This record gives sequence, structure tokens and C-alpha cells, in this order.
Amino acid sequence: MADVDTFAWYLGQLDLIDPGTPGTETPGARDASVIAGTYGDSSSPLFQDVTALTSFNDEADTVTNADHNAGSSGDGLRFDLGGGEQSYPLDFMARYDVSIEWNDGTTAEKALWVVQTPDGHTFLLANGNDPDFATKAVESATLAVRTDSLGSGPAFTGYNMAQTYHELESIACFTRGVLIETDKGARPIECLQVGDLVQTKDNGLMPIRWIGSSKILPQSLARKPNLRPIRIVAGALGANSPSQDLLLSPQHRVLVRSVIARRMFSTDEVLVAAKQLIAVEGIDWAHDIREVDYFHLLLDSHQVIFSNAAETESMYLGAEAKKSVGEAAVEEIMQIFPELKDENGLALAAFARPVPKGREARGLASRHARNNKALV
Repeated sequence: MADVDTFAWYLGQLDLIDPGTPGTETPGARDASVIAGTYGDSSSPLFQDVTALTSFNDEADTVTNADHNAGSSGDGLRFDLGGGEQSYPLDFMARYDVSIEWNDGTTAEKALWVVQTPDGHTFLLANGNDPDFATKAVESATLAVRTDSLGSGPAFTGYNMAQTYHELESIACFTRGVLIETDKGARPIECLQVGDLVQTKDNGLMPIRWIGSSKILPQSLARKPNLRPIRIVAGALGANSPSQDLLLSPQHRVLVRSVIARRMFSTDEVLVAAKQLIAVEGIDWAHDIREVDYFHLLLDSHQVIFSNAAETESMYLGAEAKKSVGEAAVEEIMQIFPELKDENGLALAAFARPVPKGREARGLASRHARNNKALV
């Protein structure tokens, strides 16, 4: 089996589900109830104990470290609990009914797997096909024994959390705290709800039809730096644009209005992804951000709206939306906009402004930087 990287929640060094010799069959001694119980709470949430975990199979059927000898199976786990990465044999897997409390106070019931090493290091794995684990943080988990708790485990690759963190850099996302211009003035994105009226550049006030959010934890940012936001410092686009530092997802498009745009694209205004503008002074990756809350705002159509007084896009409802926000969100969106459903899922919507290709957009930014011209 090839090495598989994943994330898991570390539950601690617990009693062994299978106290027999690693790699041997001792069914009578196995007891899934020894680790049943609740892990994590508001003062010590589980999301603080997310651990990078690698499963592997040693072709020589040996897995060793300074303190442990391998069992005969050759299946192993690698992880770092603070003292450097260690390799351990995989002792046993068991399945549990898990009551999860998310950090937003909501709850869910899941059937999840636990893996253990021979000395009791115990990890809870998420279902990599479940979008909840890509968009929410687990505060606590209560494990209850199932009738099939001691059944055979799944392929580890089916539980690859690293693959469940959707490619949020491909969608328009605002970070927590960004001020959106509404009928009631500038309001933080996280305070907005469906039905609230947002000020658009072209069509006045329009209601929010759908709003979503995604939390990207430190471990995910470390492993997937393309999820890190772009910071546009105050005034980097032009006079008072933005009015204060603005953090956007990398592919969140920003309105550029200039003579240079006219010369390059035969139109005064184009929408350019934030990450394509980093040649311009004051626009760069936000390397100091450890974790980020992203918010997605959908109107009846793609629009230019005002965030920290800068002209930026609302969520573009196109092919990338399905890949980026997850199947559950797409189903909800298609119920709101049934006319956009086609045989491929979501039909493409129209852009509010022309969108240059990546190379062209970077060329635009470079010309603005060389000529010291404002983007708006």
C-alpha cells in the first residue's frame, strides 16, 4: 500500500482495544468499550488536537522506531506529537457511533473509525467523503460501541481528510471581519444572513440568496498554502480602495479600472483574481495568518459589490462552485436556482465583467506596477 497522508484527531494514549501481540488474532481479548466516552470540550476542543497522520505498508513487513518493534502485518502509522515524527505499527481499527459537537454549537451523528498503535496512541478518523469535516471544526466527540465495532476496517485511503478540504482558493471568499456595503451601511460578512440587501455597483440593492462559510485550520494551511488568503492593504488598489486591509481568497476577483486595462482588453473594467495582482505593491499572500474563516456570498447573479469600500465580486455560480463548496451546498443552491441545473450539475452563469486569463491578468498587474499606476 502506498503512503497515504491524512488528518485525524488525537484522542490520547488509551487502553488497548486489542491487548494481544500486534499482528496476531486475539478476538476474545478485544473490547471496543475500553475507549468509549467523550473526548474534548469547550476548554480543550478536539480541533486543537488535529494531527497529520500517514499510513504506510513497509514492503519488508517491518516498522520500527527507537522504542517499538513491528508486528507481522507491516501496516504502520507515522505522526508527530511534538517530539519529532515517529513510526509505529498499526495495531487495530474499530468503528464507533460518534456524537459530534461542532464548535458552532450544532451536533451530528456519524459512524467513524478509530486506529490504535500497540502502545495505545489513538486517533479518530473522519469520513473523507463527508463535506461536514471540510467546513466545520469538532469541539467534542462521544464514542459509543456498535454491533460491528470490531469488524474489518476500510482501506485507509477512504478516510483521507487531506482531500476533503475543498479547493477554496478557486472560489470568491471573504474572510471574517470584511465589511460588506448593505442597505444598513457597512456590515461584517459574518453578520449577514439570507435576505439581507447588499449594495451592488450595477443593480442597486440585491438580496443575499445563499451564504456559506468554511473554516481552514492551521494544519490545513500548513499543508495547503494555496488556501491562504491574499491581503490587499489599505489604498493598494487606489485612493481609499480598500478603506482598510482586505483579506480575500486567492481567486476572489477584484475590479480593475484603468487606461492600461482599456489598451489590453478594449474595455475599461475587468475582474482579476487577487493572487494575480501580487506584483502590485501592497498586495501579497497573508503569511501571518494561522487559520481563516472564509464566507461565500451568493446573489441572484454575479455582481460587483463593495468590501472594505473596494469593488470586488460576489460568488460566481459556475463550474468551480460544485468542486469548491461541496455537494451538500450545491444541492441547496440548485434548489434555490433550479433554472441553473443541467445534465452536468450547475450551468455556467454570466460574469459581471470580462475575466482575463491568468497570464494576461498577471501582465496587467505588472504593467500597473512598472508604471506606478493605480488599479482603479
